[in-house]
Amino acid sequence: MYHYLKWAAISLFFKRNLRSLILMALALLGIFVLNAVYGDLVDYLVATRRQEQILTLLLVKWLLILILAGVLVYGALGLGISRAKEQEKPKKRPKKSLPNPLKPISETTKEANEERIRKRLEKFKDPRKLRRKSDQIIERLEKKGIRRQ
Repeated sequence: MYHYLKWAAISLFFKRNLRSLILMALALLGIFVLNAVYGDLVDYLVATRRQEQILTLLLVKWLLILILAGVLVYGALGLGISRAKEQEKPKKRPKKSLPNPLKPISETTKEANEERIRKRLEKFKDPRKLRRKSDQIIERLEKKGIRRQ
């Protein structure tokens, strides 16, 4: 049973935090892709003998990495924390409208309510459902020929 509870908790975590997890995965993927593209561009600039542009490329790389790191941190802060804040606040219940005592209730409404109550009470008319489980077992044993002592 613990196994099922564990997987239920994990699936609930992923369901509630899916956006944050996707955002974090995209930020990590972006950092790795950015690093790979930077390495290729540096190799290209060295091969074409334009080393003076490597500094600019390095600054752009680190600016983008800092932005993606910020997105990663934003996603990590969104994991479950926002849900906890929502649960701390007491939820306001909508006010129930009370029936106006001065307003007469129509006969059809009364009849419909009485009919609905009668239908719900029909299930209790069967005497077999009102007996205890032990009485039913004793009855079955008596039918088979085993008597009480």
